[in-house]
Amino acid sequence: MNFPFLLICLSVGIGITEGTQKQKFPCDFNIYDSVQDGRITSEEFFTFTHKHGYDGESSDIFFKTMDSNADGQIGVSEFREGIPNIRNLGLLGRCTGTRVVRW
Repeated sequence: MNFPFLLICLSVGIGITEGTQKQKFPCDFNIYDSVQDGRITSEEFFTFTHKHGYDGESSDIFFKTMDSNADGQIGVSEFREGIPNIRNLGLLGRCTGTRVVRW
């Protein structure tokens, strides 16, 4: 988790723990990975979130938190490992499990 980024977000008052229902992101890897190549690029992610009306700031926080190696894309393992961090930020909807493409 990128704590300096989190601290900056909290200090400017972004309501990351009190997001609206609209800001709860699905936990299904495949819906973000539109080309089904096992990676979620920033373009794929932000196209999905914009199309479905998600808040821009929350989308940015979600992507930066999940992209743990800061390479501009989220791999399957990053997605799985990032789920607890996103839950802690209050940005993730209810999940019964994380569904991902099998490689």
